[in-house]
Amino acid sequence: MIFLPKRMFVYPAPRQSAQGRGNYSYVTTDGTQIPAGRTFAKKATKSYMFPSTPDNTKISTGLSEQIENPFKNKEFADKYIGNQWTDKAEELQSKDYISKQTFLEVVHNRPAGTYTDEKKVKEAFDIEAKENNFFERFSVSLVDDTNIFTSDDPEGALAMMLMYQNPKIANSKDTCNSSLHDFYIGQEHQALIEKSNKREKAGRAVAKLQHLKENYDGFALYKVAIVLGIVKGTRISERVVIDRLEDYIWTQSKDFTDKLDRFMSIASLLDDDTGIRELNMRYLVKQAMNTHTITISGGSFIWHSQKNIPNLYNLGRKEEMIWNMLSQEYIKYNPEIDDDNIYGKLINELRIKDIKVEG
Repeated sequence: MIFLPKRMFVYPAPRQSAQGRGNYSYVTTDGTQIPAGRTFAKKATKSYMFPSTPDNTKISTGLSEQIENPFKNKEFADKYIGNQWTDKAEELQSKDYISKQTFLEVVHNRPAGTYTDEKKVKEAFDIEAKENNFFERFSVSLVDDTNIFTSDDPEGALAMMLMYQNPKIANSKDTCNSSLHDFYIGQEHQALIEKSNKREKAGRAVAKLQHLKENYDGFALYKVAIVLGIVKGTRISERVVIDRLEDYIWTQSKDFTDKLDRFMSIASLLDDDTGIRELNMRYLVKQAMNTHTITISGGSFIWHSQKNIPNLYNLGRKEEMIWNMLSQEYIKYNPEIDDDNIYGKLINELRIKDIKVEG
């Protein structure tokens, strides 16, 4: 195709933060576990259409752009000019430039005006109903995986134009912003690159897990598994924890690379004292949510036993703020003194619920 690639690859926009915080799950007041960070459910599709112009009188198709007229070449013209354009062939071939709209109408053998960007609005007292603009009905569904289009057929070519025009589709991975875009247009070899990267990530994750098994005790592995959200309960053997961790980094799924990134970000917290403290605080908050000591209501974290202390009852909307608060309180905590230390309050409450804690 003159102005379209032979094939187009459209990929989901990356949703995972560098720290793996875009993939948390949390427990609501009714005990439901909700995965955070996904824009739509796994295996679901989202439909996209051509956007309207700001004044809402036209459809932004990108087809009004002028290109050099390829039909001036007799061989090209003989190949593509069909019965819808035979009576206009001489006029068509006389032009130095034509619009992308005209080009596609000829190549697809559609009547002139089929791909117009003008909206067809029915007046209130029209006796004969007017059809909508072709593009007001045209839509493309994308899955949360690699989407491939070809310009060999009309639907594929128009889908490619839609991908270029819709503001929710980034024109490249470099310009993709996960807060603005749902998908991005990638290079044809992007799939091979992603496959290679996936293998490298899997190798690093396997090596990291082996390092944990050889250098850390069962409680450290249990904390990693708890924070990942792959185990619950207090009477879980080390063998079960290891099995769950191995399944987590080996099981293939659409979010496989996201899971590997999340595992590495959490497991790597054990590499230094600052990270270990963060892991411990995240573990406490996760266990507090697992036991419904803390739940989410109206988007806020609620610590139910602290109902009479407003600043502790409603802990705000950001989980990271709770980790930081607990970390600061941990530094000041003295188990020999019966005071109002927040860290002490939480671990004592969790101990009552048979949750293993340190300090």
